[in-house]
Amino acid sequence: MCYNFRKPKRLFKILKKGIFMEFLRLILKLIGKPFKKSLGFLKEVRAEFSKVVWPTRKEAIGATIAVIIFSLVMALYLGALDFVFAKGLSYLLAKFK
Repeated sequence: MCYNFRKPKRLFKILKKGIFMEFLRLILKLIGKPFKKSLGFLKEVRAEFSKVVWPTRKEAIGATIAVIIFSLVMALYLGALDFVFAKGLSYLLAKFK
């Protein structure tokens, strides 16, 4: 197999994949059969992570702002309800004392 060493990014990917697979083989030899399922799970996790579509910086900032605004609105709403129920309960307790 002939590699093109003029493209360092491609070479890095080839080396990275090769080193990772060799590492997995070494671990498999060291830990034996009982952990084959765990190792298979880790391989699947790595494969799934390669499929993840990460949000852009703009999308992440927009989602964060939306969550903060929603949290503030809910906090104000629940605080207002708490205040109204507390005043109503204290009024009822004072009236029937």
